[in-house]
Amino acid sequence: GVAPITLSASASSGLAVAFNVVSGPGTISGSTLTITGAGTLVVAANQVGNTNYSAAAQVTQSIVVNQATQTITFTAPTSPVTYGVSPIALVATGGASGNAVVYSVVSGPATISGSTLTITGAGTVVVAANQAGNTNYAAATQVTQSITVNQASQTISFTAPTSPVTYGVSPITLSASSTSGLAVTY
Repeated sequence: GVAPITLSASASSGLAVAFNVVSGPGTISGSTLTITGAGTLVVAANQVGNTNYSAAAQVTQSIVVNQATQTITFTAPTSPVTYGVSPIALVATGGASGNAVVYSVVSGPATISGSTLTITGAGTVVVAANQAGNTNYAAATQVTQSITVNQASQTISFTAPTSPVTYGVSPITLSASSTSGLAVTY
């Protein structure tokens, strides 16, 4: 990603020096070197001579081109949410490697499918976003977001027992249910 580099060399004869890429990710136009990827680049300087001077011995220089960095921008999901919330769409953009941003649950009660987070319980959910690198870009640093998941409220439906009753009546069966589906105690 570095800007084009101007190469400089001189021959003892005073004749013009020509440059070329011996190996590696780069191109040369005149004396301008353009880096086209990460790796080791070897550039040669040549002077072919003329009627008065013989050709100069080729001189090479190496340039190490490091991978570029990339970052992830991970939009924080709404927090807090309440258990029972609809699945949450995760949104993140990655760097220039072109690789997809991949999500994972670091901790907490949730699952992920693609970029959709499904809450499976109350607590704190930590989600990570990762992006792999490639030849020219290093992997992005992992970014995490936390979501607080509050307990859902519930109600009880309690069927009124028959009333009035007379002392000595057979045991009365009570009937109640909760919106959560959890057992009701009396």
